[in-house]
Amino acid sequence: MPEGFTADQLVLTDEALDRAVSRTLTEMFEIGMVDDPYRDPEEAEAMVARQADWDEAAKVHRESVVLLKNDGTLPLTADKLAGKKVYAEAFHKDTRLSEQSTAKLRGLLEGVTLTEDPAEADYALLFLTPQSGAYFNATPGYLELDLCEGKTVHNVDEDGRPVAETHEETTVTGMGRIAEIAAAVHAHGGKVISNLNVTLAWQPGNLESLSDAMTAGFDTYPEATLDVMLGRFAPVGKLPLTMPRGDEVLAVNAEGVCISPNDVPGFDKDQYMPDSLKDENGKAYAYRDAAGNYYEYGFGLQY
Repeated sequence: MPEGFTADQLVLTDEALDRAVSRTLTEMFEIGMVDDPYRDPEEAEAMVARQADWDEAAKVHRESVVLLKNDGTLPLTADKLAGKKVYAEAFHKDTRLSEQSTAKLRGLLEGVTLTEDPAEADYALLFLTPQSGAYFNATPGYLELDLCEGKTVHNVDEDGRPVAETHEETTVTGMGRIAEIAAAVHAHGGKVISNLNVTLAWQPGNLESLSDAMTAGFDTYPEATLDVMLGRFAPVGKLPLTMPRGDEVLAVNAEGVCISPNDVPGFDKDQYMPDSLKDENGKAYAYRDAAGNYYEYGFGLQY
C-alpha cells in the first residue's frame, strides 16, 4: 500500500465514480459537446446554413493562403490563361484521395482549358497533401517531414534512439511523377505552380525546387487557394511556423539527441544550431528558397 494512504482511499467506490462522471459530463454540456435534445432541428439547420457565416469562412480560408514563391507567374489572370493549356493534379499519400482531389480540382477550373498531357501544358497546377504516419499511428522511425516516396530511414528503439534496421517512408505518393511532370512542362517553357498543405513543418525543398510559384494552405478549401492563384484574391497569409531546411537540421545521433532542440520553436532554433550549418546570415534551420527567402514564421509574399 502506498505510504500515506488508507485502504478505503484506494478503493474506487460508486460514489467516487458518480462524482467523476458528473463532473466530466457537466463540462461537456457546458462547452457544447453534447447536443440539446430539445433543440428545434429546423432552427439548427437554418443556423448552419446562414450564408453570412459561410461567406466569412470562405474569406478566412482565402486570407490563410500563404504565397511562398513567385517568379511573376502568379496571379494567373484571364489574360495569362488566354489560349493556354493547364494540367492539374492533386497528390496525397493515399492514391484514392489523390484521384478524388484531382477530380474536384479539375472541376473547379471552370473556363480553363485543361489538358491530360503535361508535355503540352503551359501551366501545371500541383496540389500536395503530405501525410507522415497514419491516423493514430506513428511511424516505425521518427516523424518524417520530408516530401518523399520510398525514402529509406532508420527505425527507432523504445528509448528513442536510431537503430540499424531501416524501413521506407512515403509522405506523398507520386513524388517521382511530380518531378517528371515539372520536367515535361519546363521543357517547352511552361510554368509549374504548386500548393503545399501544411499540417506539419514539412521540408519543402523537393517541391520548391520544381516550382516557379508556390503557395501553402492549412486544410484550406481548394476554391480559396485557386482564388489566390487566379488573382481573384490578393494573398495576405503568413506562415505560422518555420519549415526546416532538410534532414541535416533534424539529425538525431546514436544517443537519441537531436541537433535541433525539440523544445525550441522553429523561429528560435538558430541560436542553438552548430555554426558549421549557418549561412552568411547566421541562419541554419529555416528552409531558404532559390530567391533567397527563408520559409520561417511570419513569412509570406504579396502580389
